[in-house]
Amino acid sequence: MKNTVTVVLNDDGQIIRPSKNPDFGYILLEQVVVEIKDGWIKKNRKTTVVSGETTLLNEQLPYFQKPLLGNIITEESMTPTDLNDPTKDIKMGGDSGVVCMVDNQPIYRTEKFTTDLTKTSTFIKHDNGHEISNKYSSSTEVQTKVSETSLESFLDVKTDDVEVEELVEEIVE
Repeated sequence: MKNTVTVVLNDDGQIIRPSKNPDFGYILLEQVVVEIKDGWIKKNRKTTVVSGETTLLNEQLPYFQKPLLGNIITEESMTPTDLNDPTKDIKMGGDSGVVCMVDNQPIYRTEKFTTDLTKTSTFIKHDNGHEISNKYSSSTEVQTKVSETSLESFLDVKTDDVEVEELVEEIVE
């Protein structure tokens, strides 16, 4: 059902997950949505947490034991989400390790649960896509080079001399 958010149980089947401080805990929420972006349809799993005092979370347990009406939305901002830890919630360019930026300033990204069905996600387009692309292309080149070197040393041959596909067939046979 659209606008349905569910609780994700922990490994022990519990709704409330403990934090380092026993007075506080959190509940993991999940929403699976079907999105169409740039002509492609895909399922997207969104998650967020609801944190609070353990006693209050326990009091509200019946509310979380059934599907919740609402949405998990993404909010991006140029303002740090935690002034004590300005590295928290920084938006990263995939798994490139590159921080998404606008005018050399980091973008902050959080996922939030809302019961207000009129609220939508807000996104900020980064302007350092070239840096992210370069990181991916350089890591692909490095991975390819490492793979070729490993194959060469394993087989004691140069990959330039023999097609890799033929080498794999020889190993399998």
